[in-house]
Formats: sequence, structure tokens, C-alpha cells
Amino acid sequence: MPEWSNGLARGASGLVPAQVQILSSANLSIEQAILKAKYVEYVENVLLDVESEKLIYSISGEKRGNLIAIIPVSAKVEQKVDATYGNIISTKKPWWSFLATKI
Repeated sequence: MPEWSNGLARGASGLVPAQVQILSSANLSIEQAILKAKYVEYVENVLLDVESEKLIYSISGEKRGNLIAIIPVSAKVEQKVDATYGNIISTKKPWWSFLATKI
């Protein structure tokens, strides 16, 4: 049976049973995950990944707002959404986002 570079055996599909079980636990489609990520206005990238044995969508993109309620700005934002239950796990925004509205 073929092996991964770390020595673990893999099946004909290229995935070990534990990976297949994690991947089959995703109840949320990509479209649903994007709708849950309310801080990402313009989606640039969606990545399906496993963290702490949980399947998550990592959604990154841009959000537009106003700095000090006057100057139009856009910020890079990343949100992680649980692919099983749809809960937002984390949100990363720029440090100055507390000075901006709508970000």
C-alpha cells in the first residue's frame, strides 16, 4: 500500500479513513459558508482545511468602510467558519479597524 511522506498508509483514494470521516462531516456548502462570513464583503479566496480535527472554511477578502467616518478605505479580512455547524470560529481584521465604520 502506498505511504505518505510521514509514513502513514493511504488508501486507493489517497485519503486515510480518519480524513474521509472528517471530510464527510461537512454540512455547509461553500456558498452557505460565504453567507455566514458577514465581515468579508468581496471574497477573494475560500479554503477548506482541518484545524484541531474540525473541518473549517477559511474565507478571505475585502471589506469597505470609512476611516474616522470620512475617508473611504478597504481592508483585508479573514473569517474562519465551522464547516459542520456554521459557527464563526475567528475573525481577523487590521489593527486600525476600530477607527473605521463598517469594518
